[in-house]
Amino acid sequence: MCSALASDGLFRSANKRDGNITVLLALNFFNHVLDHDLRYAPSFDYKIEGKQNEMDFGIISTRMFRDVETIFGESKSGTSLSDDERTKLKIFGEKTGSYICFCTLSKDFSDADKDYFRELYDGGVKIILLTKALLEMDYFDLLKYKLDNNPGRSKTTPDWLMRLSIINILGAEFAKKHHIWL
Repeated sequence: MCSALASDGLFRSANKRDGNITVLLALNFFNHVLDHDLRYAPSFDYKIEGKQNEMDFGIISTRMFRDVETIFGESKSGTSLSDDERTKLKIFGEKTGSYICFCTLSKDFSDADKDYFRELYDGGVKIILLTKALLEMDYFDLLKYKLDNNPGRSKTTPDWLMRLSIINILGAEFAKKHHIWL
Protein backbone atom coordinates (compact mmCIF):
# COMPACT_ATOMS: atom_id res chain seq x y z
CA MET A 1 0.00 0.00 0.00
CA CYS A 2 1.21 3.51 -0.85
CA SER A 3 2.25 5.57 2.17
CA ALA A 4 1.98 8.97 0.49
CA LEU A 5 -0.55 10.36 -1.96
CA ALA A 6 0.15 13.01 -4.56
CA SER A 7 -2.16 14.98 -6.78
CA ASP A 8 -2.64 13.81 -10.30
CA GLY A 9 -4.68 14.96 -13.24
CA LEU A 10 -5.92 18.55 -12.97
CA PHE A 11 -3.53 19.50 -10.19
CA ARG A 12 0.10 18.48 -9.89
CA SER A 13 0.73 19.72 -6.37
CA ALA A 14 1.06 17.19 -3.56
CA ASN A 15 -0.03 19.78 -1.01
CA LYS A 16 -3.75 20.53 -1.28
CA ARG A 17 -3.19 23.83 0.55
CA ASP A 18 -1.08 25.20 -2.34
CA GLY A 19 -4.16 26.84 -3.82
CA ASN A 20 -5.94 23.86 -5.37
CA ILE A 21 -9.20 24.56 -3.52
CA THR A 22 -8.85 28.24 -4.40
CA VAL A 23 -8.49 27.32 -8.09
CA LEU A 24 -11.65 25.22 -7.99
CA LEU A 25 -13.57 28.06 -6.33
CA ALA A 26 -12.21 30.57 -8.86
CA LEU A 27 -13.23 28.38 -11.80
CA ASN A 28 -16.71 27.98 -10.28
CA PHE A 29 -16.93 31.76 -9.74
CA PHE A 30 -15.94 32.53 -13.33
CA ASN A 31 -18.26 29.82 -14.67
CA HIS A 32 -21.22 31.65 -13.14
CA VAL A 33 -20.03 35.23 -13.70
CA LEU A 34 -19.22 34.57 -17.35
CA ASP A 35 -22.56 32.78 -17.80
CA HIS A 36 -20.93 29.41 -18.59
CA ASP A 37 -19.23 31.00 -21.61
CA LEU A 38 -15.68 29.85 -20.91
CA ARG A 39 -13.03 27.26 -21.50
CA TYR A 40 -10.36 26.71 -18.88
CA ALA A 41 -7.06 25.02 -18.24
CA PRO A 42 -5.94 24.42 -14.66
CA SER A 43 -2.27 24.24 -13.72
CA PHE A 44 -0.26 24.57 -16.92
CA ASP A 45 3.34 25.32 -17.80
CA TYR A 46 4.57 28.08 -20.10
CA LYS A 47 7.83 29.73 -21.12
CA ILE A 48 8.64 33.41 -21.31
CA GLU A 49 12.12 34.55 -22.25
CA GLY A 50 13.26 30.92 -22.11
CA LYS A 51 12.27 30.50 -18.47
CA GLN A 52 9.87 27.70 -17.48
CA ASN A 53 6.91 28.89 -15.35
CA GLU A 54 3.62 27.55 -14.05
CA MET A 55 0.21 29.23 -13.96
CA ASP A 56 -2.58 28.05 -11.65
CA PHE A 57 -5.33 28.47 -14.24
CA GLY A 58 -6.23 30.04 -17.55
CA ILE A 59 -9.65 31.02 -18.88
CA ILE A 60 -10.75 31.93 -22.38
CA SER A 61 -14.14 33.56 -22.73
CA THR A 62 -15.96 34.90 -25.74
CA ARG A 63 -19.54 35.79 -26.38
CA MET A 64 -21.05 35.54 -29.82
CA PHE A 65 -19.64 38.27 -32.06
CA ARG A 66 -17.47 39.73 -29.27
CA ASP A 67 -13.78 39.84 -28.52
CA VAL A 68 -11.99 36.95 -26.90
CA GLU A 69 -11.04 37.64 -23.27
CA THR A 70 -8.21 35.79 -21.56
CA ILE A 71 -7.80 35.58 -17.79
CA PHE A 72 -4.87 33.86 -16.12
CA GLY A 73 -4.81 33.23 -12.41
CA GLU A 74 -2.63 32.80 -9.37
CA SER A 75 -4.34 31.20 -6.39
CA LYS A 76 -3.31 31.19 -2.76
CA SER A 77 -4.83 29.54 0.26
CA GLY A 78 -3.89 32.52 2.38
CA THR A 79 -0.22 33.30 1.92
CA SER A 80 1.23 36.36 0.20
CA LEU A 81 2.89 36.16 -3.17
CA SER A 82 6.61 35.44 -3.24
CA ASP A 83 9.04 37.75 -5.05
CA ASP A 84 9.51 35.14 -7.80
CA GLU A 85 5.73 34.88 -8.30
CA ARG A 86 5.42 38.66 -8.48
CA THR A 87 8.14 38.88 -11.12
CA LYS A 88 6.74 36.10 -13.32
CA LEU A 89 3.16 37.43 -13.13
CA LYS A 90 4.20 40.97 -13.97
CA ILE A 91 6.15 39.78 -17.03
CA PHE A 92 3.27 37.53 -18.10
CA GLY A 93 0.73 40.37 -17.80
CA GLU A 94 2.96 42.80 -19.69
CA LYS A 95 3.74 40.35 -22.50
CA THR A 96 0.24 38.94 -23.03
CA GLY A 97 -2.07 41.87 -22.25
CA SER A 98 -4.35 39.36 -20.51
CA TYR A 99 -6.15 39.87 -17.24
CA ILE A 100 -4.19 38.50 -14.30
CA CYS A 101 -6.51 37.24 -11.58
CA PHE A 102 -5.27 36.96 -8.00
CA CYS A 103 -7.31 34.72 -5.71
CA THR A 104 -7.01 34.13 -1.98
CA LEU A 105 -8.99 32.25 0.64
CA SER A 106 -8.15 35.03 3.07
CA LYS A 107 -10.62 37.80 3.87
CA ASP A 108 -8.21 40.31 2.34
CA PHE A 109 -4.86 40.53 0.60
CA SER A 110 -1.74 41.53 2.53
CA ASP A 111 -0.59 45.15 2.38
CA ALA A 112 2.50 44.02 0.43
CA ASP A 113 0.29 42.29 -2.15
CA LYS A 114 -1.94 45.39 -2.42
CA ASP A 115 1.13 47.56 -3.07
CA TYR A 116 2.18 45.08 -5.77
CA PHE A 117 -1.32 45.20 -7.36
CA ARG A 118 -1.16 49.02 -7.42
CA GLU A 119 2.24 48.79 -9.12
CA LEU A 120 0.87 46.33 -11.70
CA TYR A 121 -2.11 48.52 -12.52
CA ASP A 122 0.08 51.62 -12.73
CA GLY A 123 2.25 49.66 -15.18
CA GLY A 124 -0.70 48.85 -17.44
CA VAL A 125 -1.34 45.26 -16.32
CA LYS A 126 -5.04 44.36 -16.10
CA ILE A 127 -5.86 42.75 -12.73
CA ILE A 128 -8.82 41.02 -11.11
CA LEU A 129 -8.73 40.53 -7.34
CA LEU A 130 -10.88 37.83 -5.71
CA THR A 131 -11.02 37.19 -1.97
CA LYS A 132 -12.74 34.53 0.09
CA ALA A 133 -16.03 36.47 0.20
CA LEU A 134 -16.44 36.31 -3.58
CA LEU A 135 -14.97 32.86 -4.09
CA GLU A 136 -17.28 31.26 -1.53
CA MET A 137 -20.52 32.93 -2.69
CA ASP A 138 -23.28 30.56 -3.57
CA TYR A 139 -25.00 30.85 -6.94
CA PHE A 140 -27.90 33.04 -5.77
CA ASP A 141 -25.65 35.42 -3.81
CA LEU A 142 -23.45 35.74 -6.88
CA LEU A 143 -26.47 36.60 -9.05
CA LYS A 144 -27.49 39.26 -6.51
CA TYR A 145 -23.91 40.58 -6.45
CA LYS A 146 -23.97 40.96 -10.23
CA LEU A 147 -27.35 42.73 -10.13
CA ASP A 148 -26.30 45.06 -7.28
CA ASN A 149 -23.09 46.11 -9.06
CA ASN A 150 -24.15 47.47 -12.41
CA PRO A 151 -21.42 47.01 -15.05
CA GLY A 152 -21.96 50.61 -16.20
CA ARG A 153 -19.09 51.71 -18.42
CA SER A 154 -17.46 48.29 -18.63
CA LYS A 155 -17.21 46.82 -22.12
CA THR A 156 -16.88 43.24 -20.92
CA THR A 157 -17.47 41.18 -17.79
CA PRO A 158 -13.72 40.84 -17.06
CA ASP A 159 -13.38 44.64 -17.37
CA TRP A 160 -16.28 45.04 -14.91
CA LEU A 161 -14.63 42.60 -12.49
CA MET A 162 -11.35 44.48 -12.76
CA ARG A 163 -12.99 47.81 -12.00
CA LEU A 164 -15.12 46.46 -9.16
CA SER A 165 -12.30 44.53 -7.52
CA ILE A 166 -9.92 47.50 -7.71
CA ILE A 167 -12.53 49.71 -6.03
CA ASN A 168 -13.25 47.10 -3.35
CA ILE A 169 -9.69 45.90 -2.64
CA LEU A 170 -7.41 48.85 -3.44
CA GLY A 171 -9.81 51.50 -2.22
CA ALA A 172 -11.81 54.46 -3.44
CA GLU A 173 -8.83 56.85 -3.33
CA PHE A 174 -6.76 54.66 -5.69
CA ALA A 175 -9.80 54.16 -7.95
CA LYS A 176 -10.55 57.89 -8.05
CA LYS A 177 -6.90 58.73 -8.84
CA HIS A 178 -7.08 56.35 -11.84
CA HIS A 179 -10.60 57.35 -12.94
CA ILE A 180 -12.00 53.90 -12.19
CA TRP A 181 -15.72 53.71 -11.62
CA LEU A 182 -18.55 51.42 -12.59
